[in-house]
Amino acid sequence: MADIEKINQSNSSQIAVIAEPLMQQLRELIESTRKRVASVVSDETTQLYWNVGNAVNTFVLQGSRAEYGKQIVVSVSRQLIIKLAAT
Repeated sequence: MADIEKINQSNSSQIAVIAEPLMQQLRELIESTRKRVASVVSDETTQLYWNVGNAVNTFVLQGSRAEYGKQIVVSVSRQLIIKLAAT
């Protein structure tokens, strides 16, 4: 029984030595992936907002500036919130 405990202790210490570099590598992979995902989400969100603004400008304001533009943005925003909440 003592021999089995020695083997288990020996294997545990080997696993611990191997595990720390592996854990560090896995943490780095996860963190770098999280950063890339955050960057892509940020880029896509910026593109979305630009496209929404461009669509409002093209279809609603027909390329001109209008005082009622602020009201249109609020109205569109409210309608989108309602539609998106329903899905």
